[in-house]
Amino acid sequence: DSSYGLGISVVDGSVTADRYVYDKVAKKVVQQIVGSKKVEERLRLVEGGGVRTISIEDVARQSALSLSMEQLKELVNLVEAVEKAYRIPIDI
Repeated sequence: DSSYGLGISVVDGSVTADRYVYDKVAKKVVQQIVGSKKVEERLRLVEGGGVRTISIEDVARQSALSLSMEQLKELVNLVEAVEKAYRIPIDI
């Protein structure tokens, strides 16, 4: 599952995340479901830090996939490296 910004909004349910299913045997994406992403959580890069919630006003961005195919392929490569290192399947 994926959304813009930090993963907080996926975990707390404030967005309906995009869902990607990747078949490791066939080495291809077998399912992509676009979620509804109306907010984005970002770190505050100022003194005191914290997290800020930003409303996503652009309807096209709300309904666009949050990962590009290039980003998804990079994530698949990282998962494969973790699985190889730990010698067990990992669900990330």
